[in-house]
Amino acid sequence: MDLIRWSMNRPVSVAVGVLLVVVFGLIGLTAIPVQLTPAVDREIVTVTTNWAGRSPQEVVDEITREQEKRLKNVRNLRTMKSVSREGQSEITLEFYLGADLTRALQEVSDALRQVPDYPEGVDQPVIKSAEGSPENAIAWGIIDLDPAFAAQHPDFDITTIYDALDDDMRPMLERIDGVAEVNIYGGREREVRVLLDPTALALRGLSHQQVIDAIRATNRNISAGAIAEGKRDYRVRVVGKYTDTEALLDTIVAYRDARPVRVRDVGAAEIGHVKASGFVRSLGTPCLAFNVIRQANANVVRVMEDVRERIPVIAEEVLPRVDPEVGKHLRIRQVYDETVYIDAAIDLVLSNLKVGGLLAVLALLIFLRSLRSTLVISLAIPVSVIGTFLVMLMTGRTLNVISLAGLAFSTGMVVDNAIVVLENIDRRRKAGDPPLEAVYRGAREVWGAILAGTLTTVAVFAPILTVREEAGQIFFDLTLALCVSVLLSLTVALTVIPAGAAIVARLPGASRENGSRPSRLLEAIKGLFGLAALGTMVTNAFAALLAWLAEGWRAWTLRPLLIVLLTGASLIVAVRLMPPLDYLPPGNRNLVFGGLLIPPGLSQGEQTRYAETIESRVVDYIRATRDPSLLASLPPIPRFDKPGAVFEPVGVENFFIGAFQGGMFVGAVSADPQRVIPVGNLLTGAMNGMPDAFGGAAQSSIFGGLGGGNQIQVEISGPTLARVVAAAGMTFGLAAGEYGYGNVQPNPSNFNLSQPEWQVRLSRTGRELGLRTEDLGVAVRSLVDGALAGEFQIGARTVDIKVLPTSGKLDAKEELASIPIAIPNAQIVPLSSVATLTPSLAPQEVRRVEELPTVTIQITPPQGKPLQELMEEIDTRIIGPARQAGLIDSSMRVRMEGSAAKLDDVRHSLLGGKPKVGPKDWWQRLLDQAALGVAGAGLLGAAFVIARALKRRRFDFFPGAIGLLLLGLVIAGLLTGIATHPQLVMARFGWTLMVSYLLMAALFESFLYPLVIMFSVPFGLVGGFAALRIAHDITLRNPNIAPQQLDVLTMIGFVILVGIVVNNAILIVEQARIFMGHVPSLTPADGPLPSHRAIAQSVRTRVRPIFMTTFTTIAGSLPLVIAPGAGSEMYRGLGAVVIGGLLVSTLFTLVLVPLVFSLVMDLRDSAALALRPGATPTQAAA
Repeated sequence: MDLIRWSMNRPVSVAVGVLLVVVFGLIGLTAIPVQLTPAVDREIVTVTTNWAGRSPQEVVDEITREQEKRLKNVRNLRTMKSVSREGQSEITLEFYLGADLTRALQEVSDALRQVPDYPEGVDQPVIKSAEGSPENAIAWGIIDLDPAFAAQHPDFDITTIYDALDDDMRPMLERIDGVAEVNIYGGREREVRVLLDPTALALRGLSHQQVIDAIRATNRNISAGAIAEGKRDYRVRVVGKYTDTEALLDTIVAYRDARPVRVRDVGAAEIGHVKASGFVRSLGTPCLAFNVIRQANANVVRVMEDVRERIPVIAEEVLPRVDPEVGKHLRIRQVYDETVYIDAAIDLVLSNLKVGGLLAVLALLIFLRSLRSTLVISLAIPVSVIGTFLVMLMTGRTLNVISLAGLAFSTGMVVDNAIVVLENIDRRRKAGDPPLEAVYRGAREVWGAILAGTLTTVAVFAPILTVREEAGQIFFDLTLALCVSVLLSLTVALTVIPAGAAIVARLPGASRENGSRPSRLLEAIKGLFGLAALGTMVTNAFAALLAWLAEGWRAWTLRPLLIVLLTGASLIVAVRLMPPLDYLPPGNRNLVFGGLLIPPGLSQGEQTRYAETIESRVVDYIRATRDPSLLASLPPIPRFDKPGAVFEPVGVENFFIGAFQGGMFVGAVSADPQRVIPVGNLLTGAMNGMPDAFGGAAQSSIFGGLGGGNQIQVEISGPTLARVVAAAGMTFGLAAGEYGYGNVQPNPSNFNLSQPEWQVRLSRTGRELGLRTEDLGVAVRSLVDGALAGEFQIGARTVDIKVLPTSGKLDAKEELASIPIAIPNAQIVPLSSVATLTPSLAPQEVRRVEELPTVTIQITPPQGKPLQELMEEIDTRIIGPARQAGLIDSSMRVRMEGSAAKLDDVRHSLLGGKPKVGPKDWWQRLLDQAALGVAGAGLLGAAFVIARALKRRRFDFFPGAIGLLLLGLVIAGLLTGIATHPQLVMARFGWTLMVSYLLMAALFESFLYPLVIMFSVPFGLVGGFAALRIAHDITLRNPNIAPQQLDVLTMIGFVILVGIVVNNAILIVEQARIFMGHVPSLTPADGPLPSHRAIAQSVRTRVRPIFMTTFTTIAGSLPLVIAPGAGSEMYRGLGAVVIGGLLVSTLFTLVLVPLVFSLVMDLRDSAALALRPGATPTQAAA
């Protein structure tokens, strides 16, 4: 079917098709989920096992090791890491991409069932995927006491309302569609506390273990089965579960002198709260914090709408119930909402899309100088963009900043095909064709060129879609948006444009012969006041210059010289301008987060004092948000990336600080969303200067983590923890000295400073007296954190029963020695007489990677330093000296993980891995031999042609000899390159070039024409790198934003370039083929032209559409590069690459491609002439 003819004859059908695409596209737009960034699949499973009160080393020995032995054999497991801290073991299992996560969860569960019995008191392991990771939190909230009523409740402890919030608020938020999990921080769960008097126990010859055994034996319900009686079955249960504390106190522990000894005889019972292990403070007052974590592929905007609706309900209905007196004075505040950034980022992209579309239309109007033609072409923008939404919904993608950026870039690209078609129709009209014939012939002439260009643009992304790593999944949304919109634009160009042009051609007065002469003003406007005529003159002169260079003595002197100089210069400049690689851009999220490393074992009271000191250093900046007049009087904020420089003061909102698991953390929001980095420096300065502590804060990345998601994690593993600590100590010191303590964080935080502990060891005397280590351990645990004695039902909630000393805790560690202990022979002795108490040190946290003790040094790149450059510095300046000092040897394992490993994966995928060291494989040697054979064949062919030329005295054969020699050398060079650098075979960027070349070869039925077209690519690289350097230098001058780097998103700009810069060359080559008569159905009426004239004529006729497509693409992309705002940093570099590459490539393509094309044609014709069998000089000349 002739699609163009059908569209011209069926305009109503075309219009219906357009309306359907737009309608369904708008339906897709309303249904597609909205998120900040693309959903990234992470095949990660975590196993968490709690064992209350146990030391990290005890957790490692009894739980972590046993679980690791079974889990290491799970299929498709990539890495296994574990963290053992006080009372908890957490193992993180990362599986290879593409692994079935459901099956992995099942296999992990099966493996854990093979673990032998856990020690008493160990909870069942909790297995879950990474969906509930805190980095997916879309909202944070604070619950605190309204300061206006704080004086009325001086003794209120905010941490005690945790259970009430966990029972009522958490389910209310987790029931929202799209919410995966809600976490509450800073609270304390309730517990039943059995307060035993050690003296009373000893006087009755009882131990703590006996009390615990009695409670456990009594506090049970046992099912006895069922009794059948008549028509009914009666179930029988033995009921003993405690319903109140009185029943617990009445529990009989033992009998002394024939009288029962009950729990109330040796202690008391109360309902209290667990020992505080951390805290959260907001704006100087204690509080509770909670976050909302989304499900994968959830519509964040809709989820947050529901969350915002629930928060007032919680304030009105839930908070008043948590405490009869204080509840009405509690308040809930949402301190972070991801949709604020999402809305701002999406609004900016949509605004850029609109402005870019208008600029593209304006560029069209300037070139076409016809409102009617401009409107026809402009139809391609809404149809292509809106139709893309439907495809995104059908493929399960989300609407995010990356996919919208792809659509914004496409606004300038989707009109390219329509421009080429309509411009050629206009050229045919001016050439004298009848209106309808001009429409048909104009579209027919260029449909092959736009098909080749569109398929090339789309095909270059095919290799990128095979990248499965995190960055590849981010690429997918941008790639899909671009490809679908460009494919739709091809359909529009071949259907809508011919249909619209045919309608215009049928209108009365469409034939210009009957039209009236326009006024001089209109003529001047249409001629751009003489610029159009000047442009025509320059174009004709340029085409004549190209023809002059391709003829006579210039053809073999100036022409090859220009080709060599331009090509060589472009390659050299591209290599020189290529900057180091970075991973992902940080984004400009208005959230600052940081950590403070504190001395091990620091008491909670001292941690609170630290928090108050930090608050006092920040409070003035907090007050400035309420009274902006205070801002001018505040001191400037020092810059840590540039000593001596400062930031202007900025207000701080929603400041919070907390302490958990031996470390402290801070966070805040900037009052100015465009100035977030200074707040990070402010908090870093506030934390530094604390005694024996140091820390740092930075802007949180939209891709997770600090420092733009670009941390390098140096993992140091070894056979013993002592050796690992020694190597990590030197590494940490060197890194901190090089990059500052604010940018270097060890994990565990105090790996080289162990926590002080007292070790109680049963003495020989104690063993001789009949004591066991287990009994002693239970007794000592009961005197410190409390020994678990079972569970207690309070309403619908189950809480722990813990055995503690009478006062709830010991006042001093020295009291342990004098605690009375009853020994089996009924004597009462102090603890010091049966056990030794020795001060010691123990790790606060034990990390293991693949079952080896590990310390991780996390390094955040200083402002403006690319990740690749930092990786090289770490290898030479940090790890190298540690190796030379002998701290890292062959028994140790050092790896760069985190963003460093991800960048290596992406670099390996896009650019190829590291060259192989060692002898070549058999296939490499075979390729070397093939290269020699091809080069030899080219040399023999050239020698044969030269011999024939000398024999027949035909000097016009010599170019053919050169062509054969060059052909052999080019093919041999490619084979040698593959043999020497085999890693390039797997480079996706190389695949992109290969796919483009092969696709064009198939479309043109020639391997020669695509080779000519590919000469436009190096200039695109030059322009892209040059524009990126300009963007980097400009952003580097603004300390409030992260400087533009060559990150993996920006690298996609070069892939886009390969697809679009060849389009201009395709237009020239295809039009020249038509003029030369190589397309039989489109042979010119006055006959085919010689190759030189055909090439020059193709340049003259294609300059206008080339500049039109170039400037519309640039106009559509320009707002994305120059407009600041939320999310712009993610696509700014990509846009700069596209604009710079397209502009430079266009200018040089018009020079280089015609010269190369004419040279190749001359070489081909000469070789064909020389190799023609039996040709005589006369026949050859003919």
